[in-house]
Amino acid sequence: MKRRYLAILFAVLLCAAAGASYLAWSAHRALVVSHTAVFGKIATEWVTMYVDEHDGRWPRSWDALLDCRSPPVFRNHDPAETIDTLKTVVTIDFQVDSRKIASESVRQFDAIRPIDGHAVDHREYWGVATLIDTIRNYHGTGRADSPARPTPHAR
Repeated sequence: MKRRYLAILFAVLLCAAAGASYLAWSAHRALVVSHTAVFGKIATEWVTMYVDEHDGRWPRSWDALLDCRSPPVFRNHDPAETIDTLKTVVTIDFQVDSRKIASESVRQFDAIRPIDGHAVDHREYWGVATLIDTIRNYHGTGRADSPARPTPHAR
């Protein structure tokens, strides 16, 4: 009888440990996903601002982003420190041609993506459509029948 009691107790403790591990993993995953969502949005906004301030050109490095105004992130934030954090969360393809992006849909866009590789698609939240529209202001849609529209600051 005592052996049976110990076996049941062991099984209950094992289930409790597995449940606690799963809860901890779920909480960590939620934190990573929300962190990725927020910092990916900041990166996308910053690239959008860069593209707009540099006549449709795509930035060629993280340091190039420091050549334009940074998005309002936190009170009294240091843009260089923000970039250091962004580098740990998202990757930006600095070799992409902005004219290629002008011809892409939001679904096709992958020039800015999470480093962690989680399957959560943040492109809508990140404002990728706004970035693509900003690029199209300078390059059209990338098709021969689509001329670039006048830029907002050129009017």
